[in-house]
Amino acid sequence: MEEAIVRVRPQDADLFAQFDPFERLNMLAMPNSFALGALEADENGEYSPAGLMVAHTTEDSLCINWMGVDSSRQNKGIGEKLLLKAYEIADGGGVRNLYAMISTEYETRKFGKSSEHFFEDRLFETMKEIPPEYIGDLRGLSKLEYMKQDLKTMPKPVSLAKLTSPQIKSALAQLEQIPQASKLCPVQGLKENLDLDLSFVFLDAGEAFGGLLVRNLDACLLPVYLYSESPYEESALILNSFNAAKSVYGMTAMVQIYCTSEKLIPLMERIFADKKDRGKLLVADMDDYRAAKAG
Repeated sequence: MEEAIVRVRPQDADLFAQFDPFERLNMLAMPNSFALGALEADENGEYSPAGLMVAHTTEDSLCINWMGVDSSRQNKGIGEKLLLKAYEIADGGGVRNLYAMISTEYETRKFGKSSEHFFEDRLFETMKEIPPEYIGDLRGLSKLEYMKQDLKTMPKPVSLAKLTSPQIKSALAQLEQIPQASKLCPVQGLKENLDLDLSFVFLDAGEAFGGLLVRNLDACLLPVYLYSESPYEESALILNSFNAAKSVYGMTAMVQIYCTSEKLIPLMERIFADKKDRGKLLVADMDDYRAAKAG
């Protein structure tokens, strides 16, 4: 049967819902995210959904957040075509690394048990066994030992909600210029959907030298930027944002935290040190793909 790989729009979510059990298509609200859908034609030329990939770019990397192919259609090259299309998109965008998150959720789905082998057979290597993501409510986060630290001993960041519009614009521009920062999307122009109450920065004479920025996407809280100069500042940013989220939205508010690069591995290990379910972050190098393509 013939397959077609197409870009999936937010309005197509219902069509691909069977391949998106954890609603990864919500990430399309981020400006640097995309989804690819596989459509398979039957003998009458009618197309039906056969698979889905959701990914996003960050800095010089591309991260595959989710990939699923129906069990009855596996081993037919559908996953291969989805991955090759993602490679093409990455190759044209200055991307150097590709990441794939293999969470424990893959093991709960009928199309997920061979996901790790699929990626490892296609130029990906296991980087680290860590919790590559957290998708749950604030109550779940509150049970972690990391969240029980004493804020009284930490430096005090400032909520963006307490700054003027010019101050916010200046702070975002300054944060954007920090090369060591971890970010899911460009910071400048991020004010749309940015939750000012939950976003905090460290200021020195009006200059921002660290911060945590959180977006509110369809009532789900998504950290999109983090940089701190010390572990104490990191904890202060995270705990202040966490407490603000509890105050504003309550403990049932949903939050999504993604490990999308090597920079975030130590952070995920610190936050989720007491979690027993360990997923994996896999990595591939674009130079390897280009070499294989040339060969």
